[in-house]
Amino acid sequence: MLTTNRTLILLGGSGFIGKAVIRRAVAAGWNVRVLVRSDDAAKTVSALGGSPFTGDAERPDTWIGEVRGARAIVDLIQPKLPKRLGRRAVLGIASKRQEFTKLLLAALGTLTPDERPLFISVSGIDDLSPDGDGNISGASSIRSQDYGFNPIGIPVRRLIEQSGVGAAFVYFSTVYGPGKAFAETIFPSIAKGTWKNFGRPSDRIALIHVEDAARGLVHIAGLEPSAIAGRSFVLSDGCALETNAFFDAAAAQIGVSRPGRVPQWLASIVAGPAAVETITCNAPVTFAPSNFPDDRLEFPSYREGLTATLATLGYVTNIRKAHFNELLR
Repeated sequence: MLTTNRTLILLGGSGFIGKAVIRRAVAAGWNVRVLVRSDDAAKTVSALGGSPFTGDAERPDTWIGEVRGARAIVDLIQPKLPKRLGRRAVLGIASKRQEFTKLLLAALGTLTPDERPLFISVSGIDDLSPDGDGNISGASSIRSQDYGFNPIGIPVRRLIEQSGVGAAFVYFSTVYGPGKAFAETIFPSIAKGTWKNFGRPSDRIALIHVEDAARGLVHIAGLEPSAIAGRSFVLSDGCALETNAFFDAAAAQIGVSRPGRVPQWLASIVAGPAAVETITCNAPVTFAPSNFPDDRLEFPSYREGLTATLATLGYVTNIRKAHFNELLR
């Protein structure tokens, strides 16, 4: 059997989370093969130590032979999101994700069981229902009602389970770091003074730094496939942080005034209810040490992760970092 080797296949590997996964997997000794569509993406992957192969993600039948015998295939493909995430936009994305998943599962089904890698499906904690104590963990059941982005993730999971393809399911809390919406929209808006908080005092945001998200995903991919097939894993720093506190802390580090506030209903009109529900999940997420190498995080909370993120983006000077760290003591 070839499934015990150290070959990892990434779909969406040139994205925000994908690039961190490539770095972490290569450092851990994996042969990381990444589906790419363009020369620029191939150069990005190669520079990080990965091995690109060319193909159209929407035509998995044309490149499925490339994944034969790998240990795991991770789906990190993320569609480009519109500025406003209303229900119609979310359902449109959901439809596209389901069509792609059907094609990928059909292609994987053409491989023999010995050739077929474990499918690692990645989604967000919106898919999971809080337990009787209000917590979310790997033991949580799937939500029965629409919430945030779960109209995308839940139907995809059902398709995978119905297919009979061996799969594990990884759920991220909100992934932050020096990329994607945080780098492109949120932190620039805070720096310019145009960001508005919308969380209520009871609202909580569940977070994980992108580097820890990548570390956890690579760690899970290295576990025995037969032991994790069918299981759910939640990757989060486990800190129950008030939603507004995160954005207030970012403003303090950048050196600008605390953001003003708007009612949640107004934020939903501007950004869309899916975005607002995701950021104000109101459910503590249980930290699971065994989901990470050495049972630990590099960024145990937003205090460490936010400082590193804003420093990477050039917002925070050493003087401001020292001042902010002093405030947290």
